[in-house]
Amino acid sequence: MPMILVLALHALCAAASSAPAQWPATSPLPRWQGSDAWRSADFAILHSELSPAVLISSKSSTLRLFAGLERWGLGGPTMLAFRTREGCPVLLAPATASGRDMASPWLLVSFTGGPGWDPWDTPWLVVLQHRPTRIAAGTDGLAVTFDGAAGLVATMPLYSGIKLPAREARLDLWPQAGDEQGWLWDVMYPWLWLRNRALSDRAAEKCEMWAHILRYWPVNCREEIQVVPASSLLRVRSTYDFVEVRDDWQTRGAKIAPIAPTLGLALRPGFPGDAGKPVGDLELELFSAYGETLGQEGDTCTVEFPLLQYITETETQQPPNPENPVVALAAQRVAEVMTSKFTDGSEGRIWDHGGGGNFCWQAMGDRYYAKALAYTPEPARSNAIACLRSYFRNWVLNPEKYQPFRDKLLLVGPGIGTWGGYDDAGKFSSNVLETLWCYAHYTGDWQLIKERWDMVKKLFITPREMRWRGVGRDAIAEMGDEAAPPLCMARMAYVVGDMDMFAYASFIFVRELVHLWVKTNPECAEWFRSFQPWHNTEPMKGRLFLTNLWGDVAGWQIDGPDYPRETGERQYRNRWVRFGNEDVARFFRDHMATQVRQELDWWATREDSPYKPGQSTAHIASSIEQLRSLLLNESPEVLAKLAPMQNVRIGRAADAISYYLSFIRTGRETKTTQLIPDDLPPSPWILGLEREAEGSDGDLAVHVSTGDDQWPVLSDYGWAPPKETAGPPGGKRWSYGQIIAGDAPAVTLKYERLSWTTEAWYTQ
Repeated sequence: MPMILVLALHALCAAASSAPAQWPATSPLPRWQGSDAWRSADFAILHSELSPAVLISSKSSTLRLFAGLERWGLGGPTMLAFRTREGCPVLLAPATASGRDMASPWLLVSFTGGPGWDPWDTPWLVVLQHRPTRIAAGTDGLAVTFDGAAGLVATMPLYSGIKLPAREARLDLWPQAGDEQGWLWDVMYPWLWLRNRALSDRAAEKCEMWAHILRYWPVNCREEIQVVPASSLLRVRSTYDFVEVRDDWQTRGAKIAPIAPTLGLALRPGFPGDAGKPVGDLELELFSAYGETLGQEGDTCTVEFPLLQYITETETQQPPNPENPVVALAAQRVAEVMTSKFTDGSEGRIWDHGGGGNFCWQAMGDRYYAKALAYTPEPARSNAIACLRSYFRNWVLNPEKYQPFRDKLLLVGPGIGTWGGYDDAGKFSSNVLETLWCYAHYTGDWQLIKERWDMVKKLFITPREMRWRGVGRDAIAEMGDEAAPPLCMARMAYVVGDMDMFAYASFIFVRELVHLWVKTNPECAEWFRSFQPWHNTEPMKGRLFLTNLWGDVAGWQIDGPDYPRETGERQYRNRWVRFGNEDVARFFRDHMATQVRQELDWWATREDSPYKPGQSTAHIASSIEQLRSLLLNESPEVLAKLAPMQNVRIGRAADAISYYLSFIRTGRETKTTQLIPDDLPPSPWILGLEREAEGSDGDLAVHVSTGDDQWPVLSDYGWAPPKETAGPPGGKRWSYGQIIAGDAPAVTLKYERLSWTTEAWYTQ
């Protein structure tokens, strides 16, 4: 294709992207407003993904925790500890004590050595508001009695999701303890507490630290964002509302503005973001299934991400290098495929998957036809543009081709379904955004996007499946489905003039980059290995990958070729599915080139690799050539050694084009084109994820469940208890027993969401 035609096409696209920008004066949407009805209730329990602790409010003079554990074949606490003026003695259960002896507001119970608590233990911290008259620990839990109302009581597993060895004989299950995890040496062996009849200094210090922190329990996060194009910055400011607890010990509270655990997991090995001077995991010693806990002192936390250049600039599509024989052959193949396919401009020419019955797969591959226009001779190029124009108007941006769900549109088709939520169909809806951007950018038809902008926004499912704790989207193993949709949404929003959406989609894009970093950096998977056992006592062997994020307290799912021994699907094999965005690839090259090269070289040694030379499916699996081109910028000559191009024949047109474009793009030095000017003023502060979050389950370190006329139950994920109990609350999960206030045999609780991060149950 003549270079002048390519340059003219890019000039057209750049002109379409130069609309004058007007920031909204303020965020157009209000923040979430919860009620305080729980405060006047006789009993309430609050649960938030912002804190590892559950907050209990009770007007009763008695409160029982860890009750009824025999239902699950488990014994009650075996030891009780608290601070006195002389130190922190450990009392063996059954044990009683007087609150007069408490020098601090905390109690610590451990289950080590109790029935069913082999091979592990989870010590629990209980932080009181009022001084009790009597404390009793034994087979039926921890009972605390007060002169008046119990007030506000916070309780949490002291080491969050970490499972501690309960017996010296089982230390072989924790080979990493000691040298590699020196800070855990004093705290990972509760049997030492039994032997010495006193808490280790480090464990006592941890109890004291959390006693101060839990005087301010976070109930809401007001998340605001600001984009600064001149420095490619996204700023995220999180301001927290707290429930303040003033106790009888006059404990000085310590406000900590938490950083989402998955972001903390990414920041530790160097994700490009500045969180100031966070309180780190080595101080908090708090493990989470979602990552490690960081925070900033005070009620506000601001993090800056210098990552907007991947939105404001795009890789320049350049003419093929005629002096390179590999590139010349690849360009010839693209021209042949496009000429053969688009013999006329009729809409029906688009279909690769048996007509409109498989619109889902078709919509994923369509982006490559737009990318191929620059390498298509006339009249096939004009025919292709006419076909695409008709097809995008009648299919891709026709709401009748989608399934309405809430206020969004889902792309449902063969094998792409929905089961009461957004599910796979929501993932494909978001992916359509990349196809739309490619169409508009490479054809210059921005008018269609502007005309149907309201519908385009209904395809942006990605934020709906995000939570505070996990940062990025839940339940997505395929990295090709993550960052590209919000990147393309931000660019389209700028052209349309929707600057609020431009800022918001930029924010969602950065959140998805956090996920890509965590999934790709081996240090993040190794962090989880260092805290095993995970969900069972099977050691984590071999290469590990963080695959996708589940709700509840399940958190990051982990697998690899050798772990776990049995699983329904090896999700790590789906990592690079549908990965094909040049600018997301640029992020990898800029920040994780070494890690990506090591992984792709590893895949090349495996016979079971899903990324095969000379094979490509545009809607599913990229070829290894495509991945190495995008992620490593390897030359056409190097890529051609993987499979001789003259022997490669790929059936479907979009599949073939996605393959051959990989060779053309590295035939010249990579350049970028400015899409969005960097002289825009900073945006105002705009409401973040809270604007459309559908609410979290409130889980971080422990799950809270309730049932009809049942006191709430605290439980864990993944571990099967010695005795399974059918039905709610608790069911077949590992239990930490019930929370019971007073002597009523049953209670009826009302549910209310207090904020987008926090939920409550309380008596009416």
